[in-house]
Amino acid sequence: MALETYGLVAGAAINRQAENTQVQGIYNSEKVNAKAAYDAGRLQTDARRIQSISGVQGSLQTTLGQIYGNQTTSMLITNSNRTMQLQQTQASTSREIASQRIEYGDRTNRLGFEASREKGQRWVENEAQINDNILNMVPGSGVVGTRGIAGVVAQGIGGTSGVPLDPSQVRQNLGNQVTDEQYKLNLGQNTRTLTGQRENSEAYQAKLETSINQNADATIGAIGQGAAITAGAAKQGAGIQTAGINQAYGLELKANDATFAGRNEAALINKSSAEEAAHLRMAATVVTGFFRDMDRRLEEMKPKY
Repeated sequence: MALETYGLVAGAAINRQAENTQVQGIYNSEKVNAKAAYDAGRLQTDARRIQSISGVQGSLQTTLGQIYGNQTTSMLITNSNRTMQLQQTQASTSREIASQRIEYGDRTNRLGFEASREKGQRWVENEAQINDNILNMVPGSGVVGTRGIAGVVAQGIGGTSGVPLDPSQVRQNLGNQVTDEQYKLNLGQNTRTLTGQRENSEAYQAKLETSINQNADATIGAIGQGAAITAGAAKQGAGIQTAGINQAYGLELKANDATFAGRNEAALINKSSAEEAAHLRMAATVVTGFFRDMDRRLEEMKPKY
């Protein structure tokens, strides 16, 4: 009986070990499956995060490219307009100064012509007086007087010495001096007028260039500020999106960790339950076999008569 009981116990133990081996295999399989699902879940989560952040960064770069491209275009246009306006201003000033110089030349020539005309008229008057003096000295002219002789003598002495003695020479000389002085005064005034007009034109051009440069600089500054505000808003929006993606990424990782831990715990519970069930089945087999053997032996011990 002892040997038979030992056989029952040994057989049950072998069955239990077989079931435990099977349970351990299932448990290990579940752990590997859970680990694979965990790793796959992390990879999928990382992939979604990378894809989302790449999309945000790509959109941000596109937006910033458009912003800075528009900024550069606007600045180039503003500088081009500045250059054009400055060139137009300089051309207009150069034209004004050239016109003033032409007018100055015309006035100077007119002054010279007028001075020469006045001197020419005096010369004609003086020559007429000389002729008149000579005629007064001619016999039979009807008038013979000292005026003619004195005039001829005075004209001769004045012409030789260069010091005017005849009244006509005096008038011519003094008139020419007055004419020369007036010509110099007029020429000086003409020169001052030209200088004043040129300085006024150059001052106006300088003020206009300052105004053009200030307006262009202000426009470029406004363009830069607008681009900075827009770019800042785009970057802030991208930062908010990235933060949301990272938060969702963290939650997915936590969910993946919870799923992995739950699957491991469930596999462990299944293993423990299966091992306990195997132990109970072993005990049931031993007890059932033992009592079956006891019943058989009791039957054999009954007297047969």
